[in-house]
Amino acid sequence: MKKPEILVVEDSDDDYYAFVRACRGISHEIELRRCCTGSEALEYLIDLAHKKQPRPALVFLDLNMPGLDGRDVLREIKYSDELSSLRVVVYSTSDSPADVEFCYANHANAYHVKPMDFARMKTDLKAIIDYWLTMATELSP
Repeated sequence: MKKPEILVVEDSDDDYYAFVRACRGISHEIELRRCCTGSEALEYLIDLAHKKQPRPALVFLDLNMPGLDGRDVLREIKYSDELSSLRVVVYSTSDSPADVEFCYANHANAYHVKPMDFARMKTDLKAIIDYWLTMATELSP
């Protein structure tokens, strides 16, 4: 059985490598794929949709990126007929209530603030991934 793919849209190398390290040893076997820009992520997702290939089980989306930022990417995904069912977890350093409100108003499935502590990051990512790959799947119609 193919491992579920998690797409990580993250421009910071340091943040991405911390994400990868934090995911080691979680209960799910996953395949991580990184897109460094919003444009790259949308191209990848649209290409998968057009080719009728399996889409990522989950998308972790950073908000603050140069060029097409996470807000733009979220809107493009959630207002696209082909992509709107993707599960998008916004994973950002921003704890601004305006950012949280914007993301939920634009149909983000969840919003989590990146912790600065690595142990907390590991615990948080395990819980988030467990939920979206297990519980949310079991609850889907």
